[in-house]
Order: sequence, then structure tokens, then C-alpha cells
Amino acid sequence: MHFPRTLGSFQLVVVVVALHLSGYSFAVAQRYLTTFGIVVELKAGRGSQGLFTGDFDGDGFTDIATYGSKQIYVNYQASDSLSWEFTTTLVHKEILAAAEARSNRDQATDIIFITDDPPELHTLIGKRDRRFILGEKTGLPQSMDNVVVVDLNRDGISDVLFFGKKNLGVTVWLGRTGGRFKQTTTLFPEDSYNELHVIDLNDDGLNDIVASRWLSNEILVYYAFANMKFSEPSMITLSSESTSIRTAYLDSDAHRDLIAVSESDQSCLTFLGDGLGGFHPFQTILLKDFPVGVEVMDVNGDSNDDIGILLRDSRCLTIALNNGSGLVEEQVNYFAGNTPMQFTLFQHFQSTLANAAVLDDVKRRVRIFYNASIQHSASEERVYGAGLKPRGVLAADIDHDGWNDIVVANEGAQNVSLYMNRGDGSFNGQLSFSASMNPASVQCIASSETTATFLTSSYDARTITILELNTRDYSHTSYDLPVQGKTEILSTQKDSITMYLSLIALEHDEHDYGPSLINYEQISPTRFIERSISLNIIDSLVTAIMCDYNRDGYDDLIYVAFNRSNYQQEVFLAIGLGGNQFQPGRRIVEYSVQDVAPALIWSSDLNGDGINDLMINLKEPEKFLDVFEGYDDSTLAPVKFRFPHPVSIASKDAMHIIDVNGDDIVDIVLENSLKKTIEVYFGNGDGTFFPGSHVTSTEGFGGFTLSDMNNDGNPELIVTDAANGVLRIISLMEQ
Repeated sequence: MHFPRTLGSFQLVVVVVALHLSGYSFAVAQRYLTTFGIVVELKAGRGSQGLFTGDFDGDGFTDIATYGSKQIYVNYQASDSLSWEFTTTLVHKEILAAAEARSNRDQATDIIFITDDPPELHTLIGKRDRRFILGEKTGLPQSMDNVVVVDLNRDGISDVLFFGKKNLGVTVWLGRTGGRFKQTTTLFPEDSYNELHVIDLNDDGLNDIVASRWLSNEILVYYAFANMKFSEPSMITLSSESTSIRTAYLDSDAHRDLIAVSESDQSCLTFLGDGLGGFHPFQTILLKDFPVGVEVMDVNGDSNDDIGILLRDSRCLTIALNNGSGLVEEQVNYFAGNTPMQFTLFQHFQSTLANAAVLDDVKRRVRIFYNASIQHSASEERVYGAGLKPRGVLAADIDHDGWNDIVVANEGAQNVSLYMNRGDGSFNGQLSFSASMNPASVQCIASSETTATFLTSSYDARTITILELNTRDYSHTSYDLPVQGKTEILSTQKDSITMYLSLIALEHDEHDYGPSLINYEQISPTRFIERSISLNIIDSLVTAIMCDYNRDGYDDLIYVAFNRSNYQQEVFLAIGLGGNQFQPGRRIVEYSVQDVAPALIWSSDLNGDGINDLMINLKEPEKFLDVFEGYDDSTLAPVKFRFPHPVSIASKDAMHIIDVNGDDIVDIVLENSLKKTIEVYFGNGDGTFFPGSHVTSTEGFGGFTLSDMNNDGNPELIVTDAANGVLRIISLMEQ
């Protein structure tokens, strides 16, 4: 390691290229955009096949049940709604299907389940002490593909309807008090059905039936004219088989509307009811992949029914938000689990708010998404639902209310999520804003009283997406800036008068010509000028940062280059002159290496003397993390401190320099990719550090940041869990 020398000249080579912006989009967000917030996971039991809800102990709280093999598992919800008690009920035969039911008129929900060999119908009668009593069993003549449990004749006791593609008609078994059943009739014996939905469509006190006739790709609507007596059906012809049917109040009138999901077409169709028995096509919602279920409830608290859809391959729970006129304008995506097979929406205790539950059968978990409008008491760790594969994360006061908010880049969903601070360190659910590519990182470059501007980029996309958000009504615009390869944004400025952007970026060309420095200058709402900044370096540029190193009010440039002639990795400082002009680079550090070595650099005052110091992570061959003490003349002393263990940091935002323990001395929090942990190193105040704790594992890790979210003077750790699709907020004071 040697010091110092000056290399070459630093000049600006101007290449004037008009970059027309693409991917321009505009969306006016609804008043109520947030859907789900806190997430918890419950046990599901071994071999769970299905999911249903009910108040199985009659305490007024919705409980979650799953079934599998010879067991029924129930998670009973506690009064705080976040705590659950898990119980198992054993039965003597393999369970084919199970559902919530009413076999009497008490407050506790009961359970009906079906077994085979021979086919039998059983009832478990729920008790307030969280036990079940086995009711009478009923023999069945044969097994059928599908079953619906519903009070068809509206006598307060659940009935059972059997149907299937291989069976003609709908076989009705009417329920009796105590869990007994009697076969009564077969409805519509001329057809076979793959899906059935029972509801009072016209509010006449009689249940009607909506059925999918799979052979002809039709939905048949049977209106009842007396109890269990139905008129000839009205028909809706589709282009493919409907796999799920629900009814809802989508527009502002008092007539029920219809929702049909097609797995083969990967679409969700809506039909508006006219009040005269007819349904008219209204909207086709295209889905990312195959839907496996649809449910309807008001999720965002605007008194309009929204649509929840579970997507199989992308493992995504999509909430399609209804704007009140029946039109879906916004879709919010949540990671549903590793192997989601079924979901439901259920009412939160004594409210009209909807929560969601998703069964992940392989992990044997039920993931509960709590409505974002529900406030929970603060805890050591809070987990919020996020989009697909959440990566980059930042904390900033977006709306200038004095409380930091959170922004997350969802790499698997082509969107950015915003979590607004409620003013107590807890957060509303994600607001989702689309991006043209799969964003892996996000930066907030400017924020005024009414507008926040973000930059997002990805590992492989040749664009930077610029997103401008109105923080009053959450409307947003976005547009794309073409780049040459993977891009690191070094500097951002926004003119206070024109509001035009100026960016300096380090671009890693996809053809491996080596990184280059580019200045993008906005000259109109739809045009940028590109300027190439030449460093006149001997060989390969490795990395760079921009900061006001000498504290003269101008950004300086610190960059690392590989000198192939002497196999030195050299660090240069180019003093800024303003206007993106720099003095020639002066070498301040060098390492002997065998080849180009990946490296990262940071600059901050580490010893409290008011002068910036330098940190370098050289990832090959020995994975050093070194601290260099800065002098007042912008030179560096030799290595002040080398971290005692090998450290490899994947990106600049994977290390943060911040006072963790409130002693007014900066500490280091970093993700060490060698150990797959987030580690804390406490500062001694002189530029040296001692190891603290390993805060958390980074297995499946997306990104992290630190910020004081509840204004108590102590920073929290904010982590995106890409593998589990959640955002975690962890109190470091509890670690």
C-alpha cells in the first residue's frame, strides 16, 4: 500500500444525445389505496388440504381451520387479534373435504366433513370451551367431486350440495338439528357443473343459484320463485370455462353484480346486474398467471366490494380495488407464500374490514394479512405484507409530517411500494406504484410539500424509471431513461425553479467495456442530454462515489481504478469545482492485487473531528474492510483500522454508518455476505470499532436500511425479506 500521486487529467467530453422518455404512465389513485398491513403466520398442521373460517368457540372472533389426513386443525383468535391458540381434533377416517356449518342455533360455528370408503357425512359440533363433539354420521350413496355447504332453504341449519363434472345435477342434503342430514332432491338433473355459488341475488328472501356449465362455457343463473323452486336459467356465454364464481356490489346501484374467473384465459370478468335478472359484461381484468380462487369483500374501507384473486405460479395474492363505479383501476400484489393453494377473506372483529388468510400447504402455514386500517400495539418486531420479491428499501419523510416513511422496490412485481408512517412508528399497508421494469433498488432524490421523486433501477434492465408521486392524493407519473447497462446513481440534483433533474451515474456496460461515468441533464419534460465524463485512467474503472469530501459545498468524486501495468488497485480523489466539473484525480490509496478486484468505498466522519474519513471493502483476495483517517488537506493517513474478520459487502447500501446506541459516536451496521448476517460494529470514537451482535440472518434477504421510525432517538432496522415477501421492522434496542 502506497501514497500518493496524481494521475492524468479530468475532462468533460460532451456527447449530446436527446433521450426521449418512454413508458410514460399516469394513474389517479383512489382515496383509499391501502389494503393489508401486518402479517402473521399460523400453524396449519401436517398434510393440510383446505382452509375455512368460522367462530368455532362463539366468542365473536373469526377463527381459522384447516384439515388434512385424519385431523382438523383450528387456530382460535385471541381478543388482541394477533395471538392465536392452535388445537387439533382427531377423527377416525381420512377427510376428503371439510367446511364451516351451522347444525344448531347456538353462537359457535360447527364443522361438516366428508370421508370415503364408505362415503359418509359427519358433523363436529363446536363448543365454547374450544372442544368439538362428534355428531351423527350420514351415509352417502357415492362420492362426488365438489361440495358446497350453505343454508339453501334458509332455516338456520346448514345444508350440503354435491355436484361435479361426472355427475348430473346438484344433489341436495338438507340439514337437521344435531348434525343429521336427509337427501331431499336433485336440482337441474339435465346438466353437470364444475362451480356453484348460492346467494339471494334479488333480496326476496330466497336463495338463488349461479352455476358454471363447463361443457358449454356458460354461466347459468337460476332464480328461485319459491323455497328451493327455480325458474329456467338466464345464460352468460364465456370464451372458456369459468373456474370460480362470486357475486358482489361493484357499482353504486343496489343490484348484485357477477364475477367469473377463467383459469385457461388467465382473466377475471365482471358483469353488472341490471336488477331485472340480467348481467352485462363490464370489464376484463388480465391476470399474470393462473388463478386458483377468487373472493369478494371491501378490503380498503371505502364501502365498495373489492376482488381478491390468488395466482398459482407467481405465488401472488392480488387485490383488485374497485373505484365505486365497478371499475378496477388499481391492483395491489402480495407474496402469498411458497406454495399457496387456497385463500379466503374474512371479517375483522366487530368491523366491516376484511383480513385475508392463505394456506401454504408445503410449509404447513396459514399466512394472515391484517387489514391496514387496524392498528396494533408496537412490538419488538413488526412484519408487514410486501409485494413479490421485495429488494431495495429506503426510509424518508415523504409527506413532511416529521415521521419517516418506507419505500420498497419489488423486483418480482414491477412496482414500488410506499408505507406511510401513522405518526407513531407503525405503518399503513403498502401503496403500490407500477414501474416498467423489475426494480431492485430505489432512491428518493427530491421531496417537496406536494411531490416526491424516486429513481428505480434493476440488475439487468437498460432503463432507469423516474417516478413522481403527488403526496396529497397519491397520483403518480413515471417515465423511463435509457441507459447502457447496470447503473449506480452517484449524484442527483433537482433544479428548484425548473424542477429538472441532473444525474451522474456509473454505468457498467453489458459488453464488459468497463464502467463509465455519465451525466444525464434534463432539458425538457421529455428530453435528457447525455454527457460522458472521461477520467483518463490507465485501465479499468471499478467503482466510484460522490460526496462533499473536503466540505467546500461542492460534490467531489472518489473512484477506484485498476492499473494493469503494475497490478495496483488505486483510489483517486477528484475535487469538485461545481457544475459537474472536477480537478484532475489525485491518487490517495493503492493496494497490490493480482487482477481487477471488486471494491466498494464509503466516506464519512468516523472519529468526530469534522473531517471525512474513508472506508474501503476490497473483496479479493482477502476481503478487507479498512478505515483510513482523513486529514484537513484531503489526504489520508495509512490504514487506521482493519476489521478483525473477513468482510464482503455486496453493494453500497448494504452498509450504513449511523449511531446505533445513542452515545453520539457513529457505529457500523453491515450485511456480511460471507456469513449471511447483519452485523453491528460499535464505534470507539477514534475511527476504530469493536464487534457487537449479529442482528439477524440474511437468508432470503432483499435489502435493509436503518432509521428512527418512532422518533424515540434510536434507529430501527428495516429489512426486506425477499424469500418470504415481507417487510420487517426490528428494534435494535431489544437485540
